Amino acid sequence: MKVVGVTGGIGSGKSTVCELLEKGGARVFYADEVARELMVSDPGVRKQIQDAFGAEAYSEDGLLNRKYIADRIFSSDADRSAINRIVHPAVGEAFRRVVSQAREEGVELLIKEAALLLDDHTSDLDVVVVIDAPKNIRIERISLRDGLSGEQIEARMAGQMSPNEMRQKADHVIENDRTVIDLEAAVEELVRSLMA
Repeated sequence: MKVVGVTGGIGSGKSTVCELLEKGGARVFYADEVARELMVSDPGVRKQIQDAFGAEAYSEDGLLNRKYIADRIFSSDADRSAINRIVHPAVGEAFRRVVSQAREEGVELLIKEAALLLDDHTSDLDVVVVIDAPKNIRIERISLRDGLSGEQIEARMAGQMSPNEMRQKADHVIENDRTVIDLEAAVEELVRSLMA
């Protein structure tokens, strides 16, 4: 089984690439989705977040106050580090369980999609793939998708590893600056090289 990490800056299209991989038969672990789920469902994680960020971290109905948390972590390196220290170990444990299950089931290609993939240890991955696109394209995508202001987008980009640094740590880079058809072709080529 090949275990492949897929990452890229906000708006690069890593989720789209993973959806294409999934359609092609790969199993995908969406680390950011798992993190959001654990922040609500895992009592230990919830308690640590409340201790670190206060009661405002959750609404009265028990849901994560995502806007409050996002505002905090994208404006403070200390808060971003705090949330990562709480959530990453729980996500890592969930991923180890998925890897074990995938091996038992004979899965050929397991993908770990994560925004902060390269900030963690990548020793559990065979290959790292970075998705990249020019900054102006990424800003346009995020603005359309999330309705964020230019200032909010810039703050989120500033809180991530630079695309150049990501590219240096990658085994493969997919340029996502053209059409969906071009992206599909690039993903097919990636799978061929991974499974060769």
